[in-house]
Amino acid sequence: MSETTADVLPGTISVATQPEERLPPEAIEKRYLDKINAVVDEARATESMHILVDVLAWTLACIIINCSTRWGAGDVLRRIGDYVCKLADRQAAQAEAEKAREEGQLPH
Repeated sequence: MSETTADVLPGTISVATQPEERLPPEAIEKRYLDKINAVVDEARATESMHILVDVLAWTLACIIINCSTRWGAGDVLRRIGDYVCKLADRQAAQAEAEKAREEGQLPH
């Protein structure tokens, strides 16, 4: 993390714009995914994924510190672990299906 970014203390991250109305959770999730996917695409295109990962880790640490519960870190890490396992399982199933297709078999 650069010194400039590291100087931002947890809880001092400001929001550039406030939503005008309260959106349903699905709309909020879609908005966040659209924004973060654009940032990930930019990081890939500029070969700066390592910087993005560092910024995301710092931001998650700030979120954890600002969480009022003592198990905030565990919850974040558990969710990341769950998502990694689901994505790895999906990737393995896709690879197995592709291999079966290549061998002329029906996938399971």
